Amino acid sequence: ADDYIQLCGKTLHAEADRFRLLLTARHHRARLLDEVEAALIDNRAANELIFRSPTGLRNLIRTRNFSTAAIAFKLLSTKNKRIEPVAEIVGQELIVDGMSQLEASKTELSINPPECVSKLFELHETYTKLLHDYFDNNITIGRAIQSGLEKVMSEGFKMAKQQGGSEGSTVAIKVGGGNIPVSELLATYCDYCIRQQDKLTTSLDDCFDQAVALLMFATSKDLFQLRARELLCKRLLAASAPSGNSGAEAAEHLLVAKLKRACGSQFTSHYESMLADRTSSSQLQSRFLQYLDNRSIRLQHDFSAQVLKQGIWPCSADDNVLTIPREVAICIKNYVDFHRSESSKRVLKWLHNHSNAVLLARFPKGQKELSMSSYQAGVLLTFNCRNDSDGEAVKGIREIKAATNLDDDQIRRAVGGLVKARVLLPATPQKHLKLGAVSGTCFVVNDQFSHTNRKIAVPTAVAKVTVAASEQLQVHVDEARKPAIQAAIVKIMKSRRQIGHQELLAEAMRYLSNLFTPDARTIKEQIEFLITRDIMRRHQTEHGVYIYVA
Repeated sequence: ADDYIQLCGKTLHAEADRFRLLLTARHHRARLLDEVEAALIDNRAANELIFRSPTGLRNLIRTRNFSTAAIAFKLLSTKNKRIEPVAEIVGQELIVDGMSQLEASKTELSINPPECVSKLFELHETYTKLLHDYFDNNITIGRAIQSGLEKVMSEGFKMAKQQGGSEGSTVAIKVGGGNIPVSELLATYCDYCIRQQDKLTTSLDDCFDQAVALLMFATSKDLFQLRARELLCKRLLAASAPSGNSGAEAAEHLLVAKLKRACGSQFTSHYESMLADRTSSSQLQSRFLQYLDNRSIRLQHDFSAQVLKQGIWPCSADDNVLTIPREVAICIKNYVDFHRSESSKRVLKWLHNHSNAVLLARFPKGQKELSMSSYQAGVLLTFNCRNDSDGEAVKGIREIKAATNLDDDQIRRAVGGLVKARVLLPATPQKHLKLGAVSGTCFVVNDQFSHTNRKIAVPTAVAKVTVAASEQLQVHVDEARKPAIQAAIVKIMKSRRQIGHQELLAEAMRYLSNLFTPDARTIKEQIEFLITRDIMRRHQTEHGVYIYVA
């Protein structure tokens, strides 16, 4: 087929030169060239060879033989009826290629975000180059490429249900059975780039450009928005006080700027508010230290707090309140008094499940600074008193629960990180400790603990993008979409005052398409909800027509 396409191109070029020499009237030359094209292309044998044969146009795109594909495009682009099959083939090949790239970047139990995003962006660049350099920015083919990329982005990763499995690399996302959307993966990829920016092989700017370029083809940008917001919350709360010039903080502002440029200010309003809260918290901390100096108050421990706006940050307090050590309770009381003097109308609610602590631990082999979550610190402080005949503090889950007021699951996760760091050890040596069954296990502090570093970060429970978590996130997204759909319907009704049902559905879908693609059933449900709230009503005589009331 490629030989035939090249021969057709040469033949047409030769005939055009001949007509130019023999015929002076341009319309005669154009009519004769159309006749030659019809003889070469508009026949069953040529269609079979170009569109259906194993060596035809589909194979040219699959093997990246774009120069010959460009010749075929020039032959076929003179009439719209010829270009539509070309666009269909390009779109189908893009989808097949994209699905194979998704499959190649995952294993049976995990997904590698950097590899996946790199391959998807390479796919995007390949077909963008095909459109611009070889297909003359044809609108029909451009729509097919956009539709194909949207299809790939909406499919996600279908994971097999498996139990167990070996630990993957720190890059991989461990999953269970089900579906992981690509939008959520892009948020995880941006989080990985910020956390591991020193280990990236490409610049952080290029990594964000790739993620944002792919996000533009996602049909559920709000899923990315919510997941990225959760990850930003974790990064900001886990980081130390902002210095104003740190690489991590600059990376956060760079990502927000790129998202704002691509998706608009409304898309990034929560991100900007969270970063602003972090800056204002740093200023509050400076005033708090000045407040202590003015009253000659000396705290026994270093203490800092971040004040977060409720409704902006995606974090909430656990039902169980951690029993705070007396020294920390004094610090909290002083900060509450300070904040009340700053703003008497705002009430502080402490989120101990998002707090961190640094403990100075004295081991026989030297002192260490252990950085950990507040729950882990609460658990470890219960071992601070030695109470048995051998001089070692032996604690079981029940004793830890009574001392910290945490539930079993929270204690298991806290103990799991301390055991993994070898700070705590099972009182009875066990070859494999399963944290799901530690209720009857007792633990002791590892007196032989040693480490080359003085400052050590104790790992928390490994954060996994599981299918269950992804489904739960989808539920939150579905709930958040309802007010957006209602707002779109009200805005349309305000401007139109009276509109038919099908037209309202089409307008609402078009209005919301930049953020997500709602289904007709959800829009109908929100229409019914607005009717019950007397914001709109049905026309009394015309069927399927709505009238704006409010």
